[in-house]
Amino acid sequence: MKRSHDKSDSQIDWLVVTRRVASGDMDAYAIYYEHFFDLMHHETSRLLRLDEHSILDIVHDAMLKAGKSMKPIDGLPRLTAWTQAVVKSVAYDWLRKRRRMACLELVEQDCAVEQEFDGEMELTARSLWLEEQLLQLPDELRQLVDFRYRLGWTLKKIGERFGKKPGAIDGQLRRLVAKIRAAAENESKLEFSREMIER
Repeated sequence: MKRSHDKSDSQIDWLVVTRRVASGDMDAYAIYYEHFFDLMHHETSRLLRLDEHSILDIVHDAMLKAGKSMKPIDGLPRLTAWTQAVVKSVAYDWLRKRRRMACLELVEQDCAVEQEFDGEMELTARSLWLEEQLLQLPDELRQLVDFRYRLGWTLKKIGERFGKKPGAIDGQLRRLVAKIRAAAENESKLEFSREMIER
């Protein structure tokens, strides 16, 4: 098999390439890498709009995942769709790993929680609790939180992304913040009750 720069996309038998990648053939993997690097970079930039260093980290992880999970795929359109799915999966995994920071910002900026966290263990517990609350939200609400509190998008920009007015986005976020605040207060009351019982 020739190197990828010797063939155009239309000349490459992608079923053969993907079968060989799946079997661990590094030459075939190099063909895949060269042809799909730009697509992965573009998709990551479109999904997350991060700095170049972070984008390249995600693309690198996506390439590794693609190489490890590759299966025989017939045709460039199907392989392209599969690659896009891999990139999306890795990108959202990247977001989930950093959701703790978004949770803390949500508390600090909008919930206006004045309680001091005593020690690293309590801070971790609070962060994990908030993360769990966000992970239970529908996909659209989780994306709203990411765009607003982690990426710092304006209400107008988020509205354009979802086809809604800024006021509607603001209303959704305010209702979400109120719901999380109420849940946090209930959790604190329960914890206080437990402590009183244990004494």
